[in-house]
Amino acid sequence: MRISPLSSRLLRRAATAALAASVLAPFAGHVAPAMAAGESHPIVFPVDGPVRYTDDFGAPRVGHPHMGNDLMGTKLEREVAASDGVISWVQDGSSGNGGVMLKLQGDDGWWYYYIHINNDTPGTDDGANPAQWRFAPGIQAGSRVSAGQFIAYMGDSGDAETTAPHLHFEVHRPDGTAIDPYWSLQAARHLTVTGRTVAVNPLGGYYVLTSDGTVHSIGGATNYGYPSFGSGGAGRAMAVMPDGKGYAVVDSLGGMHLYGSAVAALGNIITTPYLGVDIVRAIAITPSGKGYGVLDGFGRTFMAGDAPSGPTARWMGWDIARSLAFTATGKGAYVLDGFGGVHTSGDAFVTPNYSYWLNWDIARTIVAAPTGDGYAVLDGFGGIHIRGTAVNPTVGGSWVGFDRWAGMAYAGNGHYLMVDKLGGSARF
Repeated sequence: MRISPLSSRLLRRAATAALAASVLAPFAGHVAPAMAAGESHPIVFPVDGPVRYTDDFGAPRVGHPHMGNDLMGTKLEREVAASDGVISWVQDGSSGNGGVMLKLQGDDGWWYYYIHINNDTPGTDDGANPAQWRFAPGIQAGSRVSAGQFIAYMGDSGDAETTAPHLHFEVHRPDGTAIDPYWSLQAARHLTVTGRTVAVNPLGGYYVLTSDGTVHSIGGATNYGYPSFGSGGAGRAMAVMPDGKGYAVVDSLGGMHLYGSAVAALGNIITTPYLGVDIVRAIAITPSGKGYGVLDGFGRTFMAGDAPSGPTARWMGWDIARSLAFTATGKGAYVLDGFGGVHTSGDAFVTPNYSYWLNWDIARTIVAAPTGDGYAVLDGFGGIHIRGTAVNPTVGGSWVGFDRWAGMAYAGNGHYLMVDKLGGSARF
């Protein structure tokens, strides 16, 4: 993550522009008896993305000093938990000085305030305050979170409507004293993971895989374990067993990591070669749970168990294959290339009318129709392209105008789940 303090000239401009962006006082009755500068407390940096900020703690505001630092970024950047702890309070209305905001109480007793959270529909400044674009899925008062976990979207709610999007971030000692966050931010640990894929558990909930190998369980999905790759980014893809009691994670070099029921079902049929280079792109498990396929970036498919033969498309030396899916019968397969080309085998649905973006690597995931013939393709901008009997999304996709989305899964009842490159998920 790149963080660049403003020059002194820009600092003066930022302080003036942020005059109306301050919060009159700490919220929820948590009164700060004093302010302390020069002190550092260990945290995870609260924004997973590029920001700029200065030491504007204590700067004059209307009737009070500035109680935090303003981290200037872009709308809908991910704000993450600075510490393990509990979301102790949220305000989901966008009126008032602070607008949409929340308070995190760390397990160490410290408090962290997140103010001016997003209140706009993506691509607008409409102030409509859509619920799915305020907080991360499942985040509410009482939610337990881990340091670095996505909790909210950056925005400009409250009296920040006339300023650039930013996070007003405060750090308070257990006794309520607000300390200067600048020194904690300078020493903070930064996230290095990216979102890879999302997978639905048929028993309820879903999973998000991030590049460090972590399988994040959301909505009550049982976590059966996961590999740990650190910041190297080797976590590549995952697939859930049809019984919902296990899953497989494949790393970028071809290593297979099995958990729960996947151990017994797939452990004796692993044939995927260890490729030794970062070229594996996708994994799929057959509807029976007795086979799987792995796709590499050259278009090669490595099938095992009762998996059908894969498409014959190959692009040796050219990393352009992106996604693999089996048909509902398990007798055919789809391979998606980055330009949107769909390549088929067996009983996979064939159509000449797929979306195609020649020489533009923007297609991300293909999802086979749960019944009948067809599929849905996700592009990086959030467009969902339906063919055949695939289900149209109930509330549309999330076209954001830039290459943000990394993966998609069908959640049933006309809803799709999408994960972005920062590991945040959304339901459509």
